[in-house]
Amino acid sequence: MENASKALLMSAGILIGVLILSLAAYLFYVYGQYSADTVARIDERQITQFNNQFLKYYGTTIVEDVSTGRVIEQPILCTAHDIISLSNIAKQNNENLEIENLGTYDENTRYVQIDVLKPRMYNVELASDEDKTTFIQNNDLVDVIRGDSLEPSLQTKYFKCVNVEISNVTKRVNHVVFTELTEDEYKNLTNN
Repeated sequence: MENASKALLMSAGILIGVLILSLAAYLFYVYGQYSADTVARIDERQITQFNNQFLKYYGTTIVEDVSTGRVIEQPILCTAHDIISLSNIAKQNNENLEIENLGTYDENTRYVQIDVLKPRMYNVELASDEDKTTFIQNNDLVDVIRGDSLEPSLQTKYFKCVNVEISNVTKRVNHVVFTELTEDEYKNLTNN
């Protein structure tokens, strides 16, 4: 009888030990999963913040024409300074990842390329500081004819973002394309 009670106590101890080990393994899994989820959320937030730097100029915005009360959809505007600022962000990203000499974006890398279609300037992120300064000087102001006036007046030259590509692999922006506004788009801007 004593052996039976000792055997029952030993088996109870073993069961309690197995329960404690199972609980420890379960808690290890739960906390590991929580940690992995937290890291994934942080990574996703960093990707979103990175992409938003480039996406803030992409698309259109709704503007109300005060004189007519009409609602007008127009592209989100940026200046030559904004484009150079973005190219500097892209350059810094490429240098930090040690891929600054890649020269072209790729689906499998985190290289960021900035292009301007008109006036033509590709790989702005690779341009020298002198070329960037020249780009700003040549694209800071534009002559625009306003209303019925035949005399052009100087106005800030605006650009619009016509394409943003996001890598399916890295989920990050890897190519941004700008072009200057057309004369018709400037006319719509001056009516506001």
